[in-house]
Amino acid sequence: MSPYLGRVIPRGPTLNRLSSRLPRQSLQLSRPCTRAAVFSQPEVLPVRSLDGLNHRILLRSFSTNRPLRVSAPEQISILADPESPEPPEYSADTDSPEQPDLVADALPLDALPLPLCCPGCGAFAQTVEPLEPGFYDTTKKQTRKRMAETQQLAERLNEESEEGVGLDLKNDAETAATEIRQHLELIEEKGKPRREPAAVGRAIATASNYLKSATAPVQICDRCHDLLHHNKAMPVIAPSMSAIRAYLDESPYTHNRIYHVVDAADFPMSLVRYIYQELGIFNQRTKNRRSASYRYKQGVKMPTISFIITRADLLAPTKEQADSKMKFFQSVLRDTLKHQAADYRLGNVYLISAHRGWWTKNVKKEIREHGGGIWVVGKTNVGKSSFIESCFPKDTRNLEKIADMVQRHKESKLTPNPNISVLHGTENVLLPPPPPEGLHPFLPIVSSLPGTTVSPIRIPFGHGKGEMFDLPGLKRHDLSDYVFDEHKRDLIMSSRVNPEHMSIKPGQSLLLGGGLVRITPTHPDTVLMAACFVSPALQPFVTRTDKAMEIQAERRHYPGTIIAKGFGDGIRPAGTFDLKWDVTKSHLPRSIAKALQDKIIKKAPSLPYKVMSTDILIEGCGWIELTVQLRSKPTQPTPETKPTSTTTTTRSTTSKPEFDDMEPVIDFNPKQDMDPLEPESEDGTTSDPRFGLTPKPNPDSPPSSFPQVEIFTPRGLHVGSRAPIECYPIIAKRQAAEQRKKAGRGRPAISQRHRAQGGGAGPRSGSRSSAAE
Repeated sequence: MSPYLGRVIPRGPTLNRLSSRLPRQSLQLSRPCTRAAVFSQPEVLPVRSLDGLNHRILLRSFSTNRPLRVSAPEQISILADPESPEPPEYSADTDSPEQPDLVADALPLDALPLPLCCPGCGAFAQTVEPLEPGFYDTTKKQTRKRMAETQQLAERLNEESEEGVGLDLKNDAETAATEIRQHLELIEEKGKPRREPAAVGRAIATASNYLKSATAPVQICDRCHDLLHHNKAMPVIAPSMSAIRAYLDESPYTHNRIYHVVDAADFPMSLVRYIYQELGIFNQRTKNRRSASYRYKQGVKMPTISFIITRADLLAPTKEQADSKMKFFQSVLRDTLKHQAADYRLGNVYLISAHRGWWTKNVKKEIREHGGGIWVVGKTNVGKSSFIESCFPKDTRNLEKIADMVQRHKESKLTPNPNISVLHGTENVLLPPPPPEGLHPFLPIVSSLPGTTVSPIRIPFGHGKGEMFDLPGLKRHDLSDYVFDEHKRDLIMSSRVNPEHMSIKPGQSLLLGGGLVRITPTHPDTVLMAACFVSPALQPFVTRTDKAMEIQAERRHYPGTIIAKGFGDGIRPAGTFDLKWDVTKSHLPRSIAKALQDKIIKKAPSLPYKVMSTDILIEGCGWIELTVQLRSKPTQPTPETKPTSTTTTTRSTTSKPEFDDMEPVIDFNPKQDMDPLEPESEDGTTSDPRFGLTPKPNPDSPPSSFPQVEIFTPRGLHVGSRAPIECYPIIAKRQAAEQRKKAGRGRPAISQRHRAQGGGAGPRSGSRSSAAE
């Protein structure tokens, strides 16, 4: 983790850097400044870090203009050497005209009206390192304006004047709070009325206006400002699972629940496989009605977990179609977490869309009812901050909360700089202090840049009922390290795409990103169909294999490439993947599919072909649905002829495991063998393999082979495979329906009588015959 996390005092010298607007000769030190005076004995001051209060030597330098800030002033006399002389203060003699007011620059961080932590990213506030998170540039006009507003608000609320608009508003708010309490007492006695009285509504509006005017303006750091307005920021170091466990161990609540946010675009590659063991989570409940719902370990209640699969709107255009994939996600999740027992419950899985609002109300209700500590865990750029923004339980109509907040503002005074007072006695604590609960809380910054959240962000809710902790994202290996900076944001699939069904013929390959990913069939007679659910910036296209190899090796120019120069030599084979799932039921002829849907026939007739499929996952970018049509039965061998090889291929020893070592992706072992899995069960004892449930192989049966593809990526990483989710059939059905609507109207049918007369109209034919006569 970055060393600045948890820091309370920044490093700085006792000398002040002069303004750059001074003349050149004024930037030189005065003549009495000697070498011994400048390079005097360094000071030993206490610095708060992740390990607690450390006594480190802080060397003087001329790299900053902010003085040192200490957590306890009385500790300086104890740590400093009493025999060492106090270093003199030096300044430059200049005859330049009067300079602008730099008092705010010279003040320490304690005296500045800045928040303790940035509410956007969670980093501790500092005014020393401009390239680190939490930096506030006090020379900027907007920062000075926010600090002045905070200072004026504190002075206005703390002064005791008998005149002014502020006092009238405060009195009106207190009267409104009294009316709200009386209404709450009436509800306890007689129950909740069918309609809220108009007087109570006016009281709520008055109290809300007062609380809004008495709330200090939100100040975010320069890094969050650049993220919001310029979409740029310096990357930060992602924490490890042990760091997340250390945060969880310091939870002030007895009841804790972890919401593991997973991306639906590359599921399950963004899933932390060993999250139960790493965070000490209570295991999944079984279907037994007597199974325990909680457990204590060493006197502490073990946290529970819920899986949040975000960005469900990328799967289908409607909520009902996306919900039909829930069984697929549950089965894949069961296989990935090695919960092979069929009696395990998976009722804690939610498929939501923060953008469309699918199932967010259910999750919000569960969070509000659970209370306690709500911990949001996940990898970078999976949508944790978007999940908090859509599922955070906002209590803007909580009457008891509004009344208590007005009373709290009445009894307490607003301090513009409570940075040090709240930190006394918290030297060995990793979590930041809890912020006061507001009527309209400021939620974390939402950005497409990975690693937006730097430090834990605490957001209280429910009038002291619980808190939501937005934790920094875990490391996620993606392809953004190999592309140009201007294309890193474009790798993420932000909206649903309608891909084109591409045909990969023998001797051809599929290229993405101008050589970033190459997919090549291993068998020369196999014709693959590919549907690329990836960002349009990757620009998938099909070309000859030799040309694709030259483009990847940077020996042939391609105008649409986004891969940075110099990575062509790092392209490595990522493994060989089998198309081993039978999806023939989803690719039946229209007449047979309609008959099965209308229950005219109970079972589909035997077909002369079968369709095999698999999904190729690209971490952080999306997935590719590969399908191939094969003959249902191979040609029977005869003494004169040899068996044809069009339907069978030799299985490579470098087969890629299906869900092995999903965390981290670099742990994918392309050399690991895996027993071939039958596409479907003969006796019907296993579930549908399309849902990700792999039947047990029969050791007595001969080894089978499947069509295979070979994938080449930078360093041979960032790809995986899973059972097919089959999103393209939904698109194909809609496109077929639209084509039928656009088709022209056919020739209308004529009656049998007109057909017997030659197809002409009766009166018109009679008139012609009479005219001929």
